[in-house]
Formats: sequence, C-alpha cells, structure tokens
Amino acid sequence: MQKLLISLMLLTASFSYAHSEAEMAAMVAPHGGQLKMVGWYHFELVSKGQQVNLYLSDHAGTPKPSKDVKGTVTVLDGTQKQEVTFTPLAPNQLRAQLSRKPSKNAQLEVKLTFPDGRSEQAQFDLQAPAKPAANHSQHH
Repeated sequence: MQKLLISLMLLTASFSYAHSEAEMAAMVAPHGGQLKMVGWYHFELVSKGQQVNLYLSDHAGTPKPSKDVKGTVTVLDGTQKQEVTFTPLAPNQLRAQLSRKPSKNAQLEVKLTFPDGRSEQAQFDLQAPAKPAANHSQHH
C-alpha cells in the first residue's frame, strides 16, 4: 500500500509541471513563436514566409537536441495541402521549407519521431498571436 501511495504521489508531482493551453498561450516564447506543450516537450513554432522553424525545449525551457529527430509539417490552407519534411539544425531547431507561403488562416500539424521511438504531434493555428521573444522561466 505504501508503494502505491508513493507511486501516486510521484505521478501527481510530475503532472504539476504541465501547462494548460491558456498558460502556454500566455507565455512569452524564446523565439517569438507559438508554444505548445507536447508530451515531455515544449514545441515553439515560428512561421515566416515559406520557412517553418520548430524549437524543442523541456518544460523548464531548457533546449532539447533536435539531432536525429524526424518529422513533418502539414499545412492545411483552405483547400490546399502541403506536407514537408523537417531538417534538424543545431542545437534544438528543426526547419521545413514550404513551396508556398501559408495564409494567415492556415493550420499547421507537426509530427515528430524522437530517437527513442516516441512520437508526438501538435497543431498550430497561424491566426494565433505570437508573443515577442523573451525568457519564460518566471512561469515555473
């Protein structure tokens, strides 16, 4: 019984560091993009022109390596759809080069597979306002 209680306490403590969608939207992103909490990570999406950059960090904002991370971004823009593979860049960045600039109404779906085999995905709405770049460690 004691082991069960300890396990539940540890499990509950790990969830206490999770952020709601509202908290993520209120955070100031390090690169001025949109933040999403995805599994063990924060994904920050920065879309500029035909380029999509994704930055990986943990829940404390510490950059996480993008080396050997595989993934795609799918852009749904009205009736148009394009899917592009991300290229890992050092140290915690992934980049995709789109064939055309998405409109402000576009939805982007990011799917990543990490070196340990875990897969994560997140959806971003380009209409959502991006925050200026800054440190968000005050939220922890």
